[in-house]
Amino acid sequence: MKREKKEAVCRWCIAFSMERLLPILKKHCPQDKRVEDTLKIALSYLNREASFGDVRKAILWQAHQAARELEAIPSAQAAARACAHAASSVHAVTHAMGILFYGAAAISYDRHGTNKPAKVYCEEAQELCEELLVSLRAYCEKQTKEEKERK
Repeated sequence: MKREKKEAVCRWCIAFSMERLLPILKKHCPQDKRVEDTLKIALSYLNREASFGDVRKAILWQAHQAARELEAIPSAQAAARACAHAASSVHAVTHAMGILFYGAAAISYDRHGTNKPAKVYCEEAQELCEELLVSLRAYCEKQTKEEKERK
């Protein structure tokens, strides 16, 4: 994958996390800015305004630490983990897959709690994966169009 495409995937991961997953976390922890700050630092890295060391520290000592502290709130913990993976995509784009798993869990747990039959979560995960693919395609198409317009 070309660097430009990887960067587009990373930017999409961060944008999706800020739009859909961060609100789940903020509902339970409105004062805790660690995960949001991590996403912002990852975006700053993509904009060449922060070092990879800054991103790495934020991922490990802010986002993942916040997730570890949220064991009692599964929807918030899954949202924090998904956001950490979104930020980690700047290091390895394969971390984008974490949004699928943890994002689906966060959204499902937020909607239904944790006591529903597995079928409910599986169906929701499938719907979310389809939604994510549509969102990613639209984001990439927009980026490609904007790139062509700049040339």
